[in-house]
Amino acid sequence: MDRILIALALALGLNGCAVYTIASTATVLATGRSPTDHMASISTGWDCSTLQVFQGQYWCEITPTYNQSGL
Repeated sequence: MDRILIALALALGLNGCAVYTIASTATVLATGRSPTDHMASISTGWDCSTLQVFQGQYWCEITPTYNQSGL
């Protein structure tokens, strides 16, 4: 009985981590950025992506802004 309760407690405890891992993986596959990358991009205004590091680039890069008025 104790083993069942311990296994149940571990399964419920890991459940939240599993949901985050699945959501994080889906986000990376869909956008190329992790949830942390999205929050860093929003807070800094830069283009942040962990995948850029593996390509020899910086984690966050300044995104170019273009003059929309054509001048």
